[in-house]
Amino acid sequence: MKKIKNNELPSYLSYEAVAFYRAAVPITHTVNFDDGEAVHVFRKEVHADWAKVTEDIDFSFELHEEYLGEIRALRITTDTTRQTDKTIFLLHGGAYVLGAPEVNASSAILLAQATGIPVLSIDYRLAPEHPFPAALNDARDAYLSLVASGCKADDIFVVGESAGAGLGVSLCLTLRDMDKALPGALVVLSIWADLETSGDSLTTLIDSDLDFGNLAVLYDCGHAYAGDNDLSLPLISPVNAALHDLPPMLIQVGAREMLLSDSLRLASNARDAGVPVDLDVWDGMGHMFQAIPSLPEAIRAHFRIGAFLENLG
Repeated sequence: MKKIKNNELPSYLSYEAVAFYRAAVPITHTVNFDDGEAVHVFRKEVHADWAKVTEDIDFSFELHEEYLGEIRALRITTDTTRQTDKTIFLLHGGAYVLGAPEVNASSAILLAQATGIPVLSIDYRLAPEHPFPAALNDARDAYLSLVASGCKADDIFVVGESAGAGLGVSLCLTLRDMDKALPGALVVLSIWADLETSGDSLTTLIDSDLDFGNLAVLYDCGHAYAGDNDLSLPLISPVNAALHDLPPMLIQVGAREMLLSDSLRLASNARDAGVPVDLDVWDGMGHMFQAIPSLPEAIRAHFRIGAFLENLG
């Protein structure tokens, strides 16, 4: 059987998407997470590249630092932000070892623009310096602080990106098991929900993935985050969790990412548990395409998120 190469893209993609993916270089580099200086250099290089993406945004936006209890966050608004009691509680991506609200701002800004809802992007701690459950504890504490400030849980929409999407599911599991009020919705984008890397698409799509060149980077980052804990723990790999009583869920994923199985398995498990699920698979698109401002597909994806949240009433 002929393998699909990264530059063989569907003809129906936008011109911008074809140009972007033809120029993209799949991620293959890894880092020794036992070497603090190497981790510092790794973050500096990756963050510089990610931060540049925001420069392609052609509308006005504002970023304001604030604190939810002791957890730093970035409030993101745009020229469409309206007076509302709603808040988007965002958990950025970065495989638990990379990222920050400013660095990962592009998708959050596009989301704020499309929905008209202010976005609070949470600056949770990163591994390997702070392995599990540090990030989850930060997300929990920030969420509970937001509720304590007077924001109703039903008016909070948790949105997660990649690893942040897995963190969002784990946050909701934690809140449920604490008998705390759950958010009004959970939106997961290109979720990394199986840190054991056992999903079928990790094999079947390895040669057609548009963003990752091998599994090593996922394997290394997963172990850095888990620390001394088993990768199979439900709060680390929420595909293994009992998902009953979670809020309505929207799952968005690209069909050309080897993490596709994570989204498909999560959707199936959530439906079996009685959770209302919308599964939105974007043919021809790669991992976290929603973060690329130049892609018409990214803009449409964020408007679909807005429609999903609006339809919740």
